[in-house]
Amino acid sequence: MSSLIALLGINFIIVIHELGHFWAARYLGVGVHEFAVGMGPVIAKRRGRRTLYTFRLFPIGGFVRVAGMDDSDEPMDASVNEGLFYNQTRWGRALILVAGSVMNLVLAFVLFSLVYGVSGKPVLQPVVAAVSSGMPADTIGMQTGDRILEVDGMAVTDVRLDIIERIQASNGQQVLLTIQRSGLVKLLSTQPVESGDGYKIGVSFGVDYEPTTPIRAVVDGARMTGSSILTTLTTIQLLIAQTVQFSDLMGPVGIVQVVGSQELGTQLVAILAMISVALGVFNLFPFPVLDGGHLLLLGIEAVRNKRLSAIWERRINQAGMAVLLVVMLMVLFQDISQWSMRADQLR
Repeated sequence: MSSLIALLGINFIIVIHELGHFWAARYLGVGVHEFAVGMGPVIAKRRGRRTLYTFRLFPIGGFVRVAGMDDSDEPMDASVNEGLFYNQTRWGRALILVAGSVMNLVLAFVLFSLVYGVSGKPVLQPVVAAVSSGMPADTIGMQTGDRILEVDGMAVTDVRLDIIERIQASNGQQVLLTIQRSGLVKLLSTQPVESGDGYKIGVSFGVDYEPTTPIRAVVDGARMTGSSILTTLTTIQLLIAQTVQFSDLMGPVGIVQVVGSQELGTQLVAILAMISVALGVFNLFPFPVLDGGHLLLLGIEAVRNKRLSAIWERRINQAGMAVLLVVMLMVLFQDISQWSMRADQLR
């Protein structure tokens, strides 16, 4: 049941993305042949006055078929008096392309604001919630429940500033930790290691929630949305630089597994909000087939002051689709092969 809820939640995020394209096209008077929820064979459909709405067999994903985006599209019924994608100005086409990602970011903002409004503002506590196996903290014997009082003799008042940033600033040099365990104070020395986006010792911290006002919840929701955008951009940058390995990627199966392991509540909503941000940002990456790829072609058109030939655009998109399918199959295989290991980590 939890996996089904996770699947529906992810599908909802994708449908919201497609709604962005749909509404932007409608706003500009561009026709939409079809709005599909799910992928695969059609199992139910309803013909609207201007658009065919379909539900498809596999409840993941969806798409909109904007009139004129594919040069082989059949013309719109003249009676509905709607235009084609490539008859729009470049700014109009850009609006249709970015609208999906904008909707994802708006959704994330709403979800984050809801989480803050219901649960309050999360504040990291200097108490170890988990220790990563094989990392420096594990090597020196740190345990769940340890409270970090000082780092290199400096008192801890803010986890991010006084622990995380000091460890990252160590550049791999020895760090002296003063911890409290079962009423006893201990001194532990450890050497942070570089992992992904900085130096770490391999601990995560507990969280307490402080009550907040509705206005503050909205402000924190916007801040968290911005932070998630930066995190996604950093992850893409690290992936391109090969600082993050391909094996660290997680596809739809892995995402459903992780999200499905969460109890119903604000934590699940927060994870869905982060997925929404990731989807929105990733779709703007300038790669053929993605919205960002179409934007790149639009930029080339603006520089040349004329559109690339339909044949070349089709070839570029087909090549991008082929690469994307290969990557998706590799990630899918990895997700399935790591299912048991991930299940053990989530217990």
